[in-house]
Amino acid sequence: LELRSKASSVSDLSELRAALENLVAVDPNNPEVFLARNSAATILERAIDEQLQTYNWGAANNLIIEQSSLLAIEAQGRLRERVTNAQRQRGSTLDEFMERIDQATRNNRLSGRNSALRIFAELQQVDPPADIVSRAKAMIFESYLNVAREQRIAADWDASLATLLAAREYAEHD
Repeated sequence: LELRSKASSVSDLSELRAALENLVAVDPNNPEVFLARNSAATILERAIDEQLQTYNWGAANNLIIEQSSLLAIEAQGRLRERVTNAQRQRGSTLDEFMERIDQATRNNRLSGRNSALRIFAELQQVDPPADIVSRAKAMIFESYLNVAREQRIAADWDASLATLLAAREYAEHD
């Protein structure tokens, strides 16, 4: 069994799974089994990291499931933990952005260093899911309307109109 020297991708592992399973059935303590499983884990770590970079949690978990017979139990656990930690970190990052946008919009900060618009631009750099983008945009749009309402109450008609026009432009801009 020369799994270590031949395998360099997940497709190689799929082709060689039967050979490893046969060796495990015949001689589970063969040192080649340990080395082959370590090689498989290394290859899977790279493949899983590629999936995690695009937030493809399902594909990462499927790789672990599909290739589980090639992995020691410890390696399976380590890879599952890697996916879980990446999901948790991603959720935490998105939650932090939404909290910052919420704080800015509650204070009607639409311009300046800590404005909702600037934070939203930062959020877009981390490739958020569509539902997060929609929620953030709705919060910002509502903040525009609140500012316009406050300006109208203060009888600052020109500023209120300008804010409403900015709100419309923001809503139309995608």
